[in-house]
Amino acid sequence: MTTKAGTGAPREPRAPKGTIRKVARTRRGTEITLRLRNDDSRPVHYISNVRTLRYDPAAKRVTVGLSDEGRVLVPGVANVHPAFNFIDPDSEAELHLVLPQRIVKLSEAGGPQDEVRFEEHDLLDADEIVVEVAWSDLPYYEDARPGARAGGRTPAEAWARGKVAMIAKPPGPDDGDRSQKR
Repeated sequence: MTTKAGTGAPREPRAPKGTIRKVARTRRGTEITLRLRNDDSRPVHYISNVRTLRYDPAAKRVTVGLSDEGRVLVPGVANVHPAFNFIDPDSEAELHLVLPQRIVKLSEAGGPQDEVRFEEHDLLDADEIVVEVAWSDLPYYEDARPGARAGGRTPAEAWARGKVAMIAKPPGPDDGDRSQKR
C-alpha cells in the first residue's frame, strides 16, 4: 500500500491502464501490440509473457492470459515462473505478443475406453481477442513461508494484486491489420 500525500492514510495502488494499439495477421499468426500506462506514484510490476491461451469456440473469443489465474499445477511437471517487467511512475510500456494460428488442447470429452482426444482450434476464426495482464505494486518473489501455497494457487497468482483487461476485434482475413488509436 502507498500513502495518500499529506494524510498518512494508506491507499490502494492504482491499476495500470491498458490499450491494444494494433492487431495484425501475419504468416506467424496474430501479432498484438499493447500499451500499459502507470499513472501512479510508484512503479507497477506486471507479467510480461503469455501464460495461457483459451479459446471459446461458441463465443469465437480468444483470451490471452499474461496471468497465472486459473493455471493448473500438474504434479511432477516443471512449473516455469513467468517473466516480469515494471513500469516507472507516470510512464508507459509497450508489449508485442505473437499468437499462433492454431492451438491444440486435450479434449474434455474422452474417446471410447478413456482414449485421449485432442481438439484443434484455429485462432484466425476468433471475432474477439481479450488480453489480461496481471499486475502488482510489489516486485515478485516466491513466498517461501509455510502455507504460502495454500489453496492450490501458483506463486504468481498469489502475487497479483489485479488484472487489467483489454479487448480488440481482430482483422478479417483480407484486412491485414487493425490498429486502435487512442
